Amino acid sequence: MNVKQVIKKTAIYFGRNDIVSYIEDGNSQASQLTKETVDKMVLLLNTVVSELCATFVPIITTEEIKAEKELYYSKLSNKVIDIVGVYDHNGNKVDFEVSFDHAKIAAPCCKVEYKMMPNDYTIDSEMHYQEKDISSSALAYGLAAEFALTEGDYDLACVYRERYVNCVYATKKMYNCMVKQRRWA
Repeated sequence: MNVKQVIKKTAIYFGRNDIVSYIEDGNSQASQLTKETVDKMVLLLNTVVSELCATFVPIITTEEIKAEKELYYSKLSNKVIDIVGVYDHNGNKVDFEVSFDHAKIAAPCCKVEYKMMPNDYTIDSEMHYQEKDISSSALAYGLAAEFALTEGDYDLACVYRERYVNCVYATKKMYNCMVKQRRWA
């Protein structure tokens, strides 16, 4: 999934054919207002993604790194929200204690698994989320809610926010559901 897909869906919700054609054709003759609106949508999408990463649907990544006693987050390639696990060169879990800018580790580590915040997306960016993680429709609803809010349409913002929340809730429910163990006699 990419940023253009989400913005195109959102533009369709608002009937903004100028944005749809700009996204599809890369129309260099688009008006300045259209280009500014797309730039605003990119910024708003980054806000939606930040909210998702930090609260509802984290992006978890694993990275190889060498650290002895302290693992500084600045050495990792992405912004760290939370450390999930630290592993030694054999794949065994290493005890760690988190701090605001680093984690103290009990043994030398080789891999770290963490929840991350992606760098700000641009119009041409591929997103870290896949459709299986959260739907592009959910992201488009979140963007539509934010966009409607900036346009001063509070009622429409509430409608899209509710759709967004329902999609996120359905995604979280999907991840948290478990099939009850059955016994076959």
